[in-house]
Amino acid sequence: MKLKLMVFFWGFVCAPAVLATGLCSPYFYSIGDSFVGCDILQKTSTWRIFWPDQTDETVYASGDGVCTTTLTCCDPSPHGLECWPEFLTPMGCDGSWSQIVYTGRTKNVSDACVPGCNSINKTVCKRGTQIVYSVYHICP
Repeated sequence: MKLKLMVFFWGFVCAPAVLATGLCSPYFYSIGDSFVGCDILQKTSTWRIFWPDQTDETVYASGDGVCTTTLTCCDPSPHGLECWPEFLTPMGCDGSWSQIVYTGRTKNVSDACVPGCNSINKTVCKRGTQIVYSVYHICP
């Protein structure tokens, strides 16, 4: 018995992972990821997409992040903080493939800390701008 996971995405029924459903749905797999560390902080995912009509293509989805420092409770010295981009699972539908990437960003928050330590304003990671990588295809 085969189990298919279906999710609702942008008004279409789509399948995550490697095989979507529909007459012109792609088969796709990850070729790999590449990373660039601080000070740039970037990730690129490379995907190979195959269509039923024997057409194929490669997609490079990338996002950037932020390198900074933050404070922790009861410790006055700053600590390194890396806020990496977030890559959602790619989706394949009838005639389309897409992956959503969120850039990595920061925000400042207050932390009351434990009794005996001073409250601090620290930096934490958060989702930044949404980037949608999409490929559309019409099968004959």
